[in-house]
Amino acid sequence: MSASPEKSQPEQDDRDIIVALEHAPLVRSVLDLLDVRLESPPDENRALGLARITLAGKLEARTLQMNLDALLAKENCAAAAAEVSADDGPARLVLGHLYNYFRARYAMWNPTMGRNRLMGNVTGGGGTVSYGGGPAPQAVKHGEGLPDRTGSPNGRVTVGVLDTDLVAHPWLAGSYVAASPADFQPKEGRPRLPYAAGHATFVSGLIVDRAPNVTLRVRGVLDPDGTATSWDVATAIVELGQSGIDILNLSLVCYTKDAQPPLVLATAVSKVDPGVLVVACAGNHGDPQLELDDADTRKPAWPAALDNVVAVGSAKRTDGDLGYTVSDFTPKDAVWIDVVTHGEELTSTYFNGLGVSGKESDPPVDFDGWAKWGGTSFSAARVSGAVAARADVDRIPAREAYHRLAGPVRAKSVDSYKDHVPPFLDV
Repeated sequence: MSASPEKSQPEQDDRDIIVALEHAPLVRSVLDLLDVRLESPPDENRALGLARITLAGKLEARTLQMNLDALLAKENCAAAAAEVSADDGPARLVLGHLYNYFRARYAMWNPTMGRNRLMGNVTGGGGTVSYGGGPAPQAVKHGEGLPDRTGSPNGRVTVGVLDTDLVAHPWLAGSYVAASPADFQPKEGRPRLPYAAGHATFVSGLIVDRAPNVTLRVRGVLDPDGTATSWDVATAIVELGQSGIDILNLSLVCYTKDAQPPLVLATAVSKVDPGVLVVACAGNHGDPQLELDDADTRKPAWPAALDNVVAVGSAKRTDGDLGYTVSDFTPKDAVWIDVVTHGEELTSTYFNGLGVSGKESDPPVDFDGWAKWGGTSFSAARVSGAVAARADVDRIPAREAYHRLAGPVRAKSVDSYKDHVPPFLDV
């Protein structure tokens, strides 16, 4: 079991630094002065307004500190020791020295910089998860619990789904468009796939179930294990968010050690068309099976915890005072969660083949295109679908549709709910 979300996060060699585009030339010049080599010219993304700088060669903290001291002495600035650890990867190591240089040289000013964090939805474990720690998918009979399609994809609302590749499932036929064949999993054969490989397909089925007339615009950015770098996800967010969609469903998360939002994700969401409603899952790091520290079970999940993003957790109906209880895997005492909705034992579309958990002790599960699953990823999908349906029927913008659905329950929560229990949206 993972000890904390941050500790379980893979570092992907951690060699990327993200810099605001206007600051990139300055940062490059300081890297040259510190004798830090680059693997290639920076990757500049004007839509994001950011540049990705990839470091090359071996880096040592002692050498970097000596170079920093010499540079600051040459410029008549006070020496500054970088707060770095022997376990820090190259990007964190270099960023620590860059921050200290700019603070000493420019009266505590720093350019906008950050790391290219890994993110995604790997099952089992905290850290880079969107539903990590939640229950594993179960095979169900063909469409069990899911009604037949009653609509057709001719509505006026388009939902963007940024996730894993989509399986070309017959139940979803006609409901989706994609940028390229790379956004789809191959139909041939019965593959052996990680559970996460069916994530986008499960999410899409839940949205279409709520909004039968919706059009899905899918974009596969997470690999079959459910991971991607924040740079790749952010690039896709901007592309999809400016493509004419009405709702952007982000059933993916990452966490940070300092609980601050990753620069590249915050920037990407700020670039999304203002009329687009962004819905994101709250993560599953509240799951007791993860054996996380109390503070880690309450960590903000990004991008859900960003301003102007609808953060969705999972809950289930009960006979208690509230009429519902928040699911065990939903983060605890999280004031940044906007609403909770059904997220346990949901049935939806899935891949056709053998699913594997990644644990040698777990036997493969034979899926026939359908599954029963749970997690906040799927709560977010239900909210996206419900908002799409309301916007379509009432012929109103998605943002207004969300407020018509969630406004009453959120207003009630101010007076009735204690201990930061999010309001329940029954959709």
